[in-house]
Amino acid sequence: MNLTKNFTLHEMTKSETALRFGMDNTPTSSEIDNMRVLCEEVLQKVRDYYGMGVKVNSGYRHPLVNSK
Repeated sequence: MNLTKNFTLHEMTKSETALRFGMDNTPTSSEIDNMRVLCEEVLQKVRDYYGMGVKVNSGYRHPLVNSK
């Protein structure tokens, strides 16, 4: 699922910690809406302005994943 032209839900929720511990890192629909706003209002604008990729290390962490 694309959140904007260059940012996907997958890249925003990818978590090595969640994979390593077999944890669910699925955001709620309202959290997805918040990530979409972040991507539209900040990340996509930065990418468009500089004309280069923006690496997202951690766009979303479920609270249990974050506690690890």
